[in-house]
Amino acid sequence: MVGSKGAHRDAYSIVFNGEIYNYESLRQELISDWQFLSRSDTEVLLAGLANQGPSFISKLNAMLAFAFLDLNRKALILGRDRIGKKPLYIYNSGGVFAFASELKPFRELGLPLTLDQQALGYYRWLGYIPGKMTIYKECWKFPAASFAMIDIGQRKLPEFKPELYWSPLTGYGRSYQGTYKDAIEEFSELLDDATRIRLNSDVPVGVFLSGGIDSSLVATSLARTHNHEVQAFTVRFQDKLYDESQVAIDTARQLKIKINLLDLTAEDFTRQLSRISHFYDEPFSDSSQIPTMAIAEATRQHAKVVLTGDGGDEVFVGYPRISNQATLARYLAFIKRVPKLSLGLRAFFSSPLGQKLFTKFLEFTGSSAGSNLDSKIARLQGLLSAVDESFIYEGVMCIQQKEWLDSDLNALLGPQSLASSIREWYPEYGWELMNSRSFQEQTAALDLVSYMRDDVLVKVDRATMAYGIEARSPLLDYRIVEFGTSLPLAFKVRGSMHKRILRDTLAMRLAGDAWKLGKKGFGVPLPESLPPGPTMTARWNRYIENQWRQSTPVLR
Repeated sequence: MVGSKGAHRDAYSIVFNGEIYNYESLRQELISDWQFLSRSDTEVLLAGLANQGPSFISKLNAMLAFAFLDLNRKALILGRDRIGKKPLYIYNSGGVFAFASELKPFRELGLPLTLDQQALGYYRWLGYIPGKMTIYKECWKFPAASFAMIDIGQRKLPEFKPELYWSPLTGYGRSYQGTYKDAIEEFSELLDDATRIRLNSDVPVGVFLSGGIDSSLVATSLARTHNHEVQAFTVRFQDKLYDESQVAIDTARQLKIKINLLDLTAEDFTRQLSRISHFYDEPFSDSSQIPTMAIAEATRQHAKVVLTGDGGDEVFVGYPRISNQATLARYLAFIKRVPKLSLGLRAFFSSPLGQKLFTKFLEFTGSSAGSNLDSKIARLQGLLSAVDESFIYEGVMCIQQKEWLDSDLNALLGPQSLASSIREWYPEYGWELMNSRSFQEQTAALDLVSYMRDDVLVKVDRATMAYGIEARSPLLDYRIVEFGTSLPLAFKVRGSMHKRILRDTLAMRLAGDAWKLGKKGFGVPLPESLPPGPTMTARWNRYIENQWRQSTPVLR
């Protein structure tokens, strides 16, 4: 059957994971060149690639990973969305080339797999495997916002290098010229549209409503743009330290959204422990994966598509630790000039007052260092030994200091800071754009391209897909990312108020004090029987690694 300019449809094949949010407008653009047989976004992607080749990818507003086979051009086109929400793994070793959205297929095919010691080192250091690395030497992550056009007409598959079609730092190269009032109006319009286009679904749509700023904002846009009945899903924790359910209830009531309170028990969390290795494929120790998996399992009875508030912190400087690290840098510079002060730290922090003050210090930096005194002092010593501001970033973000790792793993990571490593992983992003930006914005940019992509998004995608749920994130619409990163710091941070523009927008949309709330964690009690380690997070890290090793018998 003829599909495009005389070409036969049999010449094209596509494998596609994800959603294209603007596919209807793209379909209208292509309709004169393609005889459509469906209303699906999959056929729009196929038609666009068949007609326009890789240039079509930059037109997509989507979360996706795909492989498109074009027998006319004898080419295979691989691509991934701008932010990196949907995974794409490549196996290229021993004359075998394969790709998949998970690592499991490579194991099930019986392909040779070898443990990558450097990736293991990064996992033990960070709790996740960053950049293009995977736990296997033979596999790598296809980079976000990239495509590759591979010539399959040769007997031997040539080496190829993915090409970048968008940089997450693009907005930092721009300077927003409007007033703060203009920015609020523009952001509000962008959020409503980003939410609206993510509501196109053949199945019920819901929203994960934590009670925090970001998910509450998404819920307000959902109520403003969606005329059909929608549902909100909220976890009610027994521990009041983590519980925001009452705020979520009040928000849903104002917005006239039906809310489902999910009272998850210890048994619900325990049940997820045995499933982590299967669904995450490689070691991954962000412990909030447990409640995320539990809420996904409970939600699947009611909705198959959910909106989330992911992205607000990284784009709009939402983590208080970011500004606190800038302040900490100034204080550490003073402390390091007074050697005797460092010598007295152990004695001081052994006292009840010292331990209490240290707890406050950890809250200030946004880090947690476990419950024992030695781990607390070790974390502080790591921060005190920071050479410059970039090393303060890793002192807060990393699970444990490099010095705590096995010497061979430490050597593989090298002496450079985490901030320097992230820049080296993505040299094509144009980091020179950050030179004129503040320390807070530079830190947020590091979070955006590493912590959010390799930790937060991995956590949510694997947890929701494990139970057949698709999570969509309006705040990670690339238009909002470009807009948010272009704003001056004063629009995002004012004194102790972080993500200022999000809070003020929420205050205009929602009565009450929800916009004033601080950030809470999303954690659960960890198992009591964990392997030895200097901190609780390090012990959890090794627990997950051990669990993964036991579930991966094919590993050499």
